[in-house]
Amino acid sequence: QLLSVQAGNFLHDAIESGTIPMTKLDIVFRQGDGGILDVATKIREGKQIVPNDFDGKKLFGNDFLLHCVDQIQMEKGYKHYYDLLLNTYDPEDIMVLSPTKKGKIGTIELNKYIQERVNPFDEKKKQHEHGYDGLIRVGDYVLNTVNMYKIANMNEEAIDVVNGDSGKVVDIKTEDNKKSKDDDLTEKEKKGIIIQFDDQLV
Repeated sequence: QLLSVQAGNFLHDAIESGTIPMTKLDIVFRQGDGGILDVATKIREGKQIVPNDFDGKKLFGNDFLLHCVDQIQMEKGYKHYYDLLLNTYDPEDIMVLSPTKKGKIGTIELNKYIQERVNPFDEKKKQHEHGYDGLIRVGDYVLNTVNMYKIANMNEEAIDVVNGDSGKVVDIKTEDNKKSKDDDLTEKEKKGIIIQFDDQLV
């Protein structure tokens, strides 16, 4: 994933110029399986997959269920399907998406519900209030949303943690006084949320 160069969009501009060789991959070899691959191809080609007045649910292949309901029913619906999917998949393999942050189907409420289902309150687990977004608890699965370059991991090595990296909360450190080995002076221990991103502890 390349960042744009200042105000430009180099790759897009180079393709649109028509002056560089380009090969477009447009054949989906597994499209015959139906389901999400077929739907994705049709959407890319500008084809409609259901009529404008579609209501109810429709299964495409064996891996894509489109369920159109009134917004008032969406909260009950996502909870039903999330709980159903937990019978088959690990929580880390299920993703619930929302275009909004607030409201009954916004990410704040989604995260609270998911946390209650897969990582409920346990007095043995540390947790930390995180503003109006709710709280973060040891064992939570988290997604990084900001590019952070050359930050120090737990071994003080410089690493990159980028937008979209996912990890798991392994500990929460609160500010604590500790005595130095050399004298009676106290120093502040680092405080923060410790997250395991793949093989990096940050």
